[in-house]
Amino acid sequence: MQKTEYLEHVKGFTTWMAPHLSDDSLLAHHYYRPNTVNATQFANLADAMRKYAWPIAAAVREGDKSADSLEANTQVLQRMQRALKAAHSDESMRDACIAVMQWGGVVNGNVPWLENKTVGLTALLHEVAGLLNSDDDDIQCLPTDLRFNAGMTKVYSLLVDNFIIYDSRVAAALCWFVMHWMLENNVTELPDALSFPCMPAKEGYSPQIRKLRNPSVGAYLFPRLNNRPRLHAHWNLRASWLLEAVLKQSGPKTEFHKTSQPLRSLEAALFMWGYDLSQNVPHAITPINLRSRNA
Repeated sequence: MQKTEYLEHVKGFTTWMAPHLSDDSLLAHHYYRPNTVNATQFANLADAMRKYAWPIAAAVREGDKSADSLEANTQVLQRMQRALKAAHSDESMRDACIAVMQWGGVVNGNVPWLENKTVGLTALLHEVAGLLNSDDDDIQCLPTDLRFNAGMTKVYSLLVDNFIIYDSRVAAALCWFVMHWMLENNVTELPDALSFPCMPAKEGYSPQIRKLRNPSVGAYLFPRLNNRPRLHAHWNLRASWLLEAVLKQSGPKTEFHKTSQPLRSLEAALFMWGYDLSQNVPHAITPINLRSRNA
């Protein structure tokens, strides 16, 4: 599907979501982290952006910088982006990708793959980046052996223009907003164009708090991604288009537009929002027609 056609399909949602970026009178969210008494609370997505925190791994810090703020992380990502785009050998591309994995805490599986695929890596990544840079989300255009996961989405977010990181937290938050849009507007079926797939949180067998990252309730069911690389890339692209449209409709005065990278800042806000949905999953009332259909 072409970008313009897709955005027409989701126009109702993007128009609805635009004011939710900063309006205190609308939706709020909170959750509890392990070993904490007070809840992490957000009045809106702009508030979540301000409270963004991600610890920068020692391996990719510059000097003694150890801050975990959005600004500090943005600087690190900009440096990594320059390294990725300047890489003219497979070895330099591999090393630049490994640094991204270290920053994102996703080295397991990804670093061995990068080391095994060093030969031809530059050409491969640029080929996929070129496909994702197009205005067509046709999944059949992507390589059948594509590697696309929580690690590679971070790499491609730096290689592709206006392309977000689509991980379990961002996906969870985006689906949470889709859910609320459906309930507020009496939408009885999840539109195909907004059927964003969710991913489980990375956690052990007995976590102190089991995090919820799929807001499905009743007849409102978001699919699980289940390690399907081409599908992951497909929805990553659609999410990027959608959020870019939301920012455009929100106008130039939001806090996101005051940052150096508005789309990256909105992604960061969704990342914070989607840590755990368990405290705020809406109690959807299953419409009668859907209840009978699914009986």
